[in-house]
Amino acid sequence: MKIIVKDANIIFSLLDSELMDACLKLDYEVWTSDFVINEIENTGQKRKIGKHIRSKKINVYTYSGEEVAEIYELSENRSLSDADCSVFLLTKIKNGILVSSDKALRTFAVKNGIEVKGIIWIIDELVKYKIIDPTVAAEKLEFIAKKSMWLPANEVESRINKWRG
Repeated sequence: MKIIVKDANIIFSLLDSELMDACLKLDYEVWTSDFVINEIENTGQKRKIGKHIRSKKINVYTYSGEEVAEIYELSENRSLSDADCSVFLLTKIKNGILVSSDKALRTFAVKNGIEVKGIIWIIDELVKYKIIDPTVAAEKLEFIAKKSMWLPANEVESRINKWRG
């Protein structure tokens, strides 16, 4: 089973758009880091993500002292947070796909040979494997795009038009 590692902004987008349950039906082993989990402050989001962690649908990686030092070293001279560096390192450790919408993290990961995907890819996968209907996908992507100005407008518009037929 292919491994995907999710960063905080992807987790927040999936929770806010109510796509997390659908996403966990995809045939991927899902990981995130304890650094990312610790960034979740919203009680409702904590409760929802906790349910998936307890049911083992989302795995949380806890770092050794040596790995924490590596994370801090990575974040020291870059425009990346400790949580960003933690998912970068986790993706390397697990030889997985990094799922992020953070431009600086995506750029850094690609430069370091890591495969990177985003929220649009996840929704594409949900439609491709018939987990959600294309019209639902269009609604969810539109909702996410309104809250997240970082998505490429041309790709968002193209998908929404395609899914709405």
